[in-house]
Amino acid sequence: MSLSPVMRLLSFNILVDRRTDAPYSWECRKRQIVDLIKAHNPDLICIQEALEHQKLFLAEELPDYEGFGVGRNDGRADGEQVPIFHRKGMFRELDRGHFWLSETPHLAGSIGWDAKCPRTAVWKLLQHESMERPFVLANTHYDHVGITANRNSVSTLQQELSAKVPPCATLFCGDFNSSEQTPAYQEILSSGFLDSSRAEQVVCTGMPFSYHRFNMELYGTDAHRLMQENNRMFRTIDHLFYRGDVQVLRHGILGDNREGVYPSDHFPLLCDFRFTG
Repeated sequence: MSLSPVMRLLSFNILVDRRTDAPYSWECRKRQIVDLIKAHNPDLICIQEALEHQKLFLAEELPDYEGFGVGRNDGRADGEQVPIFHRKGMFRELDRGHFWLSETPHLAGSIGWDAKCPRTAVWKLLQHESMERPFVLANTHYDHVGITANRNSVSTLQQELSAKVPPCATLFCGDFNSSEQTPAYQEILSSGFLDSSRAEQVVCTGMPFSYHRFNMELYGTDAHRLMQENNRMFRTIDHLFYRGDVQVLRHGILGDNREGVYPSDHFPLLCDFRFTG
């Protein structure tokens, strides 16, 4: 069995630029986000909730990476994006694309099933410089309302990827707005994906959940009430899935902060992995 070099993937919902109150505004948080990314030095980065100017800021601050993302409202620059960045020189981009999580995945701005907002997935077909075989990295942000939409979305992903890329190892990550107890999460597992946090012999580190909504000061005192009021609070709703010849070595939920100030209302996920075979 041949092994590829170890690669590092970071997935991070950076919170859309809509709050103006310090320390939660984008202007207050953006440098902390960049510093976090640089400190953990990922090879692949999947971002959720980025507006066009947020994506461009990251691209400017991270010149060693090649980014791609589209606005969910028009397939260009309007609306939230789920961009993927890969390290230049380490990977060759063979193809890339995007689609909507809906019954009409090629109709820009389409809203699927019972979702409240348009939701997209972005993918890249990449080849590591030391590998002959390509792999797929897909990034998404599921709806925060639509139960049926979230359950059906993985089927759309499967159909779109099978039509555009050859069978190969696939990494699928993002903010799924779905904990392990939801139909959406179970449907992803039923479709053949594995959760990197449950991989065999994986080392798991960091926080026990990924969504805190800037309420970490209440985690030790009022967590039960908040969890009952919001079915995503203090739960893991951000995930890293994989299928194919992937070996996951480490999975972590990063609680990085500066004196209790967090760079987003989600914790980022980090995964070290390599390809086998």
